[in-house]
Amino acid sequence: MALAAGLVALAPFFALFAFVGHPQAFLYLKGRWRYAGIAVTAVVSAIGHLGGAADIVAGAWWEGISVAVICIVLAGVFFHVAELADDRNRKQRRALTELHEANTKLEAALEETAACTPNCWCGRAGRGAR
Repeated sequence: MALAAGLVALAPFFALFAFVGHPQAFLYLKGRWRYAGIAVTAVVSAIGHLGGAADIVAGAWWEGISVAVICIVLAGVFFHVAELADDRNRKQRRALTELHEANTKLEAALEETAACTPNCWCGRAGRGAR
């Protein structure tokens, strides 16, 4: 992110490439640090989109702050929803694995029960499975 900030300071055009910081924040940071990484990326992008730090300092500082806040909120909400979806998918995958294991055990128990012994109470002695 420091490299992106340096490039944006040299030429605001590089703010287009600063967007890469959003997914990297979620890949490499954990917990609330992810949102701090998103906030830093959003501020760097906002500075670049407004024409660089020199234009913001020149007088319209409130524009820089408002664009940065909008970028932070939008990116934060998007990645929060993505994180919730990822958690849901992980829980569903775990539940499906447990369900598969339970079904395998149930099939084994049914096969064992279906193979009737000669002294079976069901009256199918010696006939085996259905």
